[in-house]
Amino acid sequence: MLNCYILEQPSQKHKHIYHKGDYDAMRHEAEKFNWYSNDDLETHWNHFKYNILNLMDKHIPKTKQNQRNKKKRPNYMKKKAAEKVKDKKKAFNKRRN
Repeated sequence: MLNCYILEQPSQKHKHIYHKGDYDAMRHEAEKFNWYSNDDLETHWNHFKYNILNLMDKHIPKTKQNQRNKKKRPNYMKKKAAEKVKDKKKAFNKRRN
């Protein structure tokens, strides 16, 4: 029998805090960009996306979100349904004991 152990690093995801963004400064800086080019559509899109992402990184603060501590539930399950499942498990364990 072979046992393998892996040290799992908790992955941290950065999430933008949009309501704290400095959108006036973003608009002011975006006015300075040359948004038009004679390149093909793919190159134009990559240029646009690069500029927008840089503006977001510069003017919208981020927070770290630890993925390990985040409760996981299926995407289709609403919060109320998850609470009902939790109540059902509590009742089952209470009855079993």
